[in-house]
Amino acid sequence: MSKMKNVYFAYLIRIFFVIVLFGCYCSKPVKIDENQIPLELRQTVNADRNTISTAIELRTQGWFYVPPQPKSRQAAWGNYDGRTTWWYGYWINKKNSKISARIPVKQQDGVYYGDGIDLRLIWRRGGSPIYPSKLELLLSLPWK
Repeated sequence: MSKMKNVYFAYLIRIFFVIVLFGCYCSKPVKIDENQIPLELRQTVNADRNTISTAIELRTQGWFYVPPQPKSRQAAWGNYDGRTTWWYGYWINKKNSKISARIPVKQQDGVYYGDGIDLRLIWRRGGSPIYPSKLELLLSLPWK
């Protein structure tokens, strides 16, 4: 009986490797020169090749952007009423748990580093913030 289980297990492993190898063979690399946006990035943004390649580098290293969120009921994009309140937008790296208030900057070693300022629980008054850039939108988590 155990010999039959071993044969069955070996058969399943072979099928698994065939599926994995076939998947790797069939997958196409992303062609950035056609301004195609990979599925890991937000699809609704029309961006140029340089912005897309920067976004791919940032996402590969684990960076995401959390856009500003309205805190008060009256807060909305384009409403510049100074009485409204907003949560700040910030950058977060899912791989190493680093935080940044500004767009991470690429250093000489090819790694993107943030400024370390944590704005996750801080809010501001003063109306609608500046709308996120195309890079921030590409790397943003969906709004609620």
